[in-house]
Amino acid sequence: MKYYLVLFAFLIACGPGQKGTRLQELERMLQDPDAALVKQAPGGKRIYQDARKFRRLSLESWDAGNMSRSEEYALLGWLKYRTAVAIYEQYQAKDRLEEANAKVLASNPEIASVNNEEIKLSAEITRLEDRVSFLKRQKAAKNTGARKMVINTKQIKSESDSQSLSVFNQELRKVEAARVKADKVNAKVHQSQMYAKANNLLKSLHAEVSRNNNVTSAMMRRAKHATAYFENATRDSQSGYKEELSKQDPVKRQRTLINVLTTLFGESKVAVEANAVRLIFPSSFVSGGASINTVLEAQLKKLIAVVERFDDFSINVEGFTEKGDPTDNLGLSQLRARRVKEYLKSNTKKKGMLNYSGRGQENLRYSISVENNRVEFVFSHSL
Repeated sequence: MKYYLVLFAFLIACGPGQKGTRLQELERMLQDPDAALVKQAPGGKRIYQDARKFRRLSLESWDAGNMSRSEEYALLGWLKYRTAVAIYEQYQAKDRLEEANAKVLASNPEIASVNNEEIKLSAEITRLEDRVSFLKRQKAAKNTGARKMVINTKQIKSESDSQSLSVFNQELRKVEAARVKADKVNAKVHQSQMYAKANNLLKSLHAEVSRNNNVTSAMMRRAKHATAYFENATRDSQSGYKEELSKQDPVKRQRTLINVLTTLFGESKVAVEANAVRLIFPSSFVSGGASINTVLEAQLKKLIAVVERFDDFSINVEGFTEKGDPTDNLGLSQLRARRVKEYLKSNTKKKGMLNYSGRGQENLRYSISVENNRVEFVFSHSL
């Protein structure tokens, strides 16, 4: 018995000891859920695979009892993985830069500038049209032997364009009345460009008539245009204004969302929770994949209109996988959710919250394994 105890102690002493610090750190890094994202970065997959290869070599050296060699391989693996992370972070920084540039372009106040240029261009076109009209009349008078006209631009403008100030003021009152109707349906928000165009025309007309107390045919035409712009903005704001009113009743709003989702995607894909509505897309991805295929993209295109219409809801995109390695699947589900979230963000004008998270292989909904490679959308509203 004593002999066997000595032999057992000898075998323990000769076996591999505790894993080295560097090897333990490398294993933690490779098991992190973010590792799935790191290896998907352009150019990062090969370096990530090299890191895993050095981990395998480090483990083999550790099993053989060569701790020094094991730590050397682990260090090489650590360096490779950090390189892959640097590539991934550079890729992320590029994404953030592109998003920031898009926001700058979107917030650039060019609308007023464009409208002002349009007003100037309209006035210039009117001046040229009046000039052509005058020259035609002059030529006709000349051919009939009429008295030769004196070409005086100011005199021509006064004779051909002068209108009654009272008539012009009546036209301005029509514009003001059209603006009141537009304000009642919040057209300044729902049809901002058309409303701004009309409002800029109205302001310029007030400025011109107060400056010289003179009314031209061009001013009359622009007043009619302003009225038409306000009327168009009012008409096109009706649906948006009704939607705005419906947002004031959250319970009814949620029921409307449920009806819309059920109509578009079917009752089996919609689940009602406490203060949320869940939309489920089974079989969204191939096994082990995170790319948006044509079938999923077709579904997302149908969803875009819903996301924009119900922008008062926050949306969390959740990624899931079929059963497999828990660590790998957690990272894969995060990548799937992130890809879908980025697709929605780049194809909608949603102002509300749009987040994502990975759930891995938890909550397997379907008995057919591949159907669990899915994405779900949780619409939440503060009731």
